[in-house]
Amino acid sequence: MEDRNGPLSAVPIGRHNGQVLNLPSKIKTIRGICTNFEENLIKYFFLPGFQYAVQLQDILINVDAVDSEDEIPKLYYGKVISSKNMGMHSYNYRMTYFEYTRDLKRRESVDFCLKLKSSFQEEKGISDDSTGRIILMFGKVTASGLGLCIEDLGWGELSLLPKKYESLLP
Repeated sequence: MEDRNGPLSAVPIGRHNGQVLNLPSKIKTIRGICTNFEENLIKYFFLPGFQYAVQLQDILINVDAVDSEDEIPKLYYGKVISSKNMGMHSYNYRMTYFEYTRDLKRRESVDFCLKLKSSFQEEKGISDDSTGRIILMFGKVTASGLGLCIEDLGWGELSLLPKKYESLLP
């Protein structure tokens, strides 16, 4: 991610035909991306597994556009339709479901969820009251029952998008 206060690093940018430019860089979390999201949408990010730095607006993937599993971690976002702790304790899994067009002619999956321990999601502000909110997450898409999910995320790999920026995503 580009950061004016970070050290200089040689990073290839695709729009410059692969030439290497010195850009400020500093490791950030998804929460860091969500802070000043409006400005970050046009900034270039060099994410793990990417060959070039790419504008954030070009690497964000709506989970509703995902039709199958993908082992390559990417930056996804989704609008929450429900979130529920699947037990009575914080160590139980919380299933957070996203808007996902159920079109069995187009895809085999019937839903898409974020599947993590309830305590982990609650630390990020995700609860039973998160309906309508947008979550950004960086991870792999795996199968979960008849649907798809993102699971096993690390500490900085997901965040709620602040409400003031939600209108910036379709």
